[in-house]
Amino acid sequence: MVMSRDSDEQERKLQEADFERHIVVRKRPTSSPKMVHPYSLRVEGTRASDAGELEQAGHLFERALCLAPDNVSCLNSYGQTLVSRGRLEDALACFQRAVAADPRDTRPRHALGGTLRAMGRYVEAVSCYQGILRIHPADITARVGLGQSYRGMGRLEEAAHALRVATKQSSGDSASWTELAQCWREMGRLQKALGACRRATRI
Repeated sequence: MVMSRDSDEQERKLQEADFERHIVVRKRPTSSPKMVHPYSLRVEGTRASDAGELEQAGHLFERALCLAPDNVSCLNSYGQTLVSRGRLEDALACFQRAVAADPRDTRPRHALGGTLRAMGRYVEAVSCYQGILRIHPADITARVGLGQSYRGMGRLEEAAHALRVATKQSSGDSASWTELAQCWREMGRLQKALGACRRATRI
């Protein structure tokens, strides 16, 4: 009888110990919180943007920028998404932040110039493209953007000059010849415009 009581007491203690152990296990976190890298968020954001899920892409880029506020790639990608959503003022601010974060990176400068042109702010766009050309004088895209900005201001001679330089720097760039043809057409130089059109279509 004494053995039975001892056995019961031992069983009770084992059950209590087991109960306490389960309480501790339940209170202990199953895993530590995972750190999310801004690069991963940017990649997810880019995929969402490519899939047309622009609002979701924006949220992902915002999360990435909370972790890395001066990341030029994140700022540039977020700005492009904002442009696609028609939020040009917000995009402009984004690109300006990116330029300030790394003045030598021409990607946000190109995006900034294009956004300024889309907003009709041609004087600022000219300044932006001139800044790119000071960094990379052979940048054809910046040279064409400069010509387009001058053309938007009605300064056709300067536009034609910028575009002519672009065609000389890269004779195989059809965009330069197309823009030059349109510029010469507006200037009434139809023969030159026709010749530029032919060059563009042959490329």
